[in-house]
Amino acid sequence: MKTKHIVLPLFILLLFSCAGSKNISLEEPNWKIISGNWTLDEYTYIGNGKSLEWATLTSLEKLPKNYSIELDVNMLNGSLFELMLNLNQDEYLRAYLYTIENALKIGRGEFDETNTERPGGGSTFIEKPIEIQNNTWYNLKVKLYKDNLSIFIDDVLIIDKQIAKYKLNKPGYLGLITNGKTIVKNLAIKKLS
Repeated sequence: MKTKHIVLPLFILLLFSCAGSKNISLEEPNWKIISGNWTLDEYTYIGNGKSLEWATLTSLEKLPKNYSIELDVNMLNGSLFELMLNLNQDEYLRAYLYTIENALKIGRGEFDETNTERPGGGSTFIEKPIEIQNNTWYNLKVKLYKDNLSIFIDDVLIIDKQIAKYKLNKPGYLGLITNGKTIVKNLAIKKLS
């Protein structure tokens, strides 16, 4: 009888400590590979894109209305790693690391699933200079809460901006794009209330 009284509270504690946050896997049916090559190796996403065929991967699960995303990313080669946030039909909020201009950029993305050469891209409305190098690990945290977008790189706040005027906070999906070989690990999405 005593065992029941100990196990039940431990189970409830475990259940509540895990609520609101989840790691997502690359296994079907959670993701769809649009172009290029994506593989999963010990909970690590590896994208292999080229200048003429970007590697693009989209989630089949909608993001919560308010959320945080955390991941570690290393662009081994190539110049671009992009998060497609709130992907809804053919548009999304783009947040990308760009080695050529050493910047973190935010913009309006236009998505064309039939274009395997360059399915994403679009205009930029926020740009913050930051040194971005190939073959370097970066911890990336994105928080979208009540139309406020905050992005941290290695625990340093880089962007904190209200984005309501851009009308890109419709419910949507997460996507990943790279034009080189990029490793993504520890990808976690947390619903914010």
